Amino acid sequence: MDVEAFVPSVNQSIETSVEEIRVQVAEPLKDCFLNFGICSEMSTCQLPKDRRDQNHLVRDLGCREGSDTCNCKNGRCVKDSRGNWKCLCLPRHSMKGKDCELCDCGRNGKCIFAETFSVQTKSIHYQKKCVCDTGYADKYGTCTECDCGADGTCSYENGLKRCDCKIGTADKEGTCIGPCSSNPCQNGGQCIMDGENFKCQCRAPFKGENCEIGLCSSNPCQNGGECTMDGENFKCKCRAPFKGKNCEIDPCSSNPCQNGGKCTVEEQNLKCECKAPFKGKNCEIGPCSFNPCRNGGTCSIDGLSFRCACMSPFKGILCETGPCSSNPCQNGGTCSVDGQNFKCSCKKPFTGNLCETGPCSSNPCKNNGKCTVEGQSFKCECRKPYKGKNCEISPCASNPCQNNGKCKMDNENFKCECKAPYNGNLCQNGPCSSNPCQNSGVCEVVGLSFQCKCKEPFKGKICEIGPCSSNPCQNRGQCKVVGINFQCDCKPPYEGKQCEKDPCTSSPCLNKGNCTVNGNSFKCACQGPYSG
Repeated sequence: MDVEAFVPSVNQSIETSVEEIRVQVAEPLKDCFLNFGICSEMSTCQLPKDRRDQNHLVRDLGCREGSDTCNCKNGRCVKDSRGNWKCLCLPRHSMKGKDCELCDCGRNGKCIFAETFSVQTKSIHYQKKCVCDTGYADKYGTCTECDCGADGTCSYENGLKRCDCKIGTADKEGTCIGPCSSNPCQNGGQCIMDGENFKCQCRAPFKGENCEIGLCSSNPCQNGGECTMDGENFKCKCRAPFKGKNCEIDPCSSNPCQNGGKCTVEEQNLKCECKAPFKGKNCEIGPCSFNPCRNGGTCSIDGLSFRCACMSPFKGILCETGPCSSNPCQNGGTCSVDGQNFKCSCKKPFTGNLCETGPCSSNPCKNNGKCTVEGQSFKCECRKPYKGKNCEISPCASNPCQNNGKCKMDNENFKCECKAPYNGNLCQNGPCSSNPCQNSGVCEVVGLSFQCKCKEPFKGKICEIGPCSSNPCQNRGQCKVVGINFQCDCKPPYEGKQCEKDPCTSSPCLNKGNCTVNGNSFKCACQGPYSG
């Protein structure tokens, strides 16, 4: 059977870089070989962590799809994601030809079988080879710790350590030592061999033979400030109360304490010792700080207090007294000093030197009404019962008292003084008030009584006597005056001027029959043998 094996080179890693190897296992071999792994239904073999670095894959052309056995010894035949059959070796085994053979270099390296071809025998030979991790080398088939330093390569010959040192370095007790071995270049500088000497290639902003000189080397931070590198610049962390790029600014250097105060630093804070009478954080507060002198007066310190030098015409301790101090301008006028005197700027509608003249100055509101300025005019607030724009209208203005009664005000109301024979609130009651004259007679007051002027045909004291006064209409006839006489409106069956005639008046019943009125006619009660 022809076998094509995958043999990694010395510098090629033979461990898988993934935690899971996803393969298609030939039926019915879906379980993981020798139970060292965990298989899933997706044919995924997840290896234990301590064995993942010992897994090797080879491709065996002898593996065929559908086969139930594997042709690689000490391994399992699987199909990868590309459909190629490969041989998956057991831990601590590696591919040797077509089979997996035991191959172990310890935990610090990988074991492979290197393939060599013999020209003489014209055959392939396999030799175990250990590919060791950094810091380890092959010693009798096991990767053993081996270190010659950064300037040399370590290996074992016949079990003895050997250091192959770089030019300019030498093996000293198993370590390659040279000018750069002691890392003379500071601050990340790169050491370059220069014969038996070295040369430092410094990172900015460092300089010097050993890159020892930096921006903080000259101690740029003053007053105990701490210097730190910030890229290609430096940064100062200043001690309080100092500040500035180089901590060069002293809070006291700007003389913050005013008015002769002494500046000191106490517990890293600035403090001002003030002279009396000054106080405040910077001794900035004094007797004149709040401008006590008014009206342009000049304030000056006088011992522990102050003194005001007043401008004319002002006077007083604070220059507070002047021409306008008494508020001479009335009605909201603004007072301003004019030389040694004052001047009033009046608000409309007020005028006058003191703004004393306005719409109410002429007392337009009568009857003790209260006058107030409203806009450019005035408004009267009238006392009861007065009204009108100027409170000029009173209850007596309409002459409420009748019959020549006299109207007089009584507090908030009016009162009528009546002339005899009249009385009442408005003198409205008199002899004629009850209309004593009947039948349209005209009543006239005469003295303390009245007299009726009767219309014809009426007469009497109260015109009560007329044509109908004697009730001339009989049989319930209704009497009415017509002209100077009367006229009867008779009820049927009566008639005549005074309703004196009825149906029996003409004696319609014969033979002594008894006649009686019956409705609008008559009825005969016959005697004897008579009837009809």
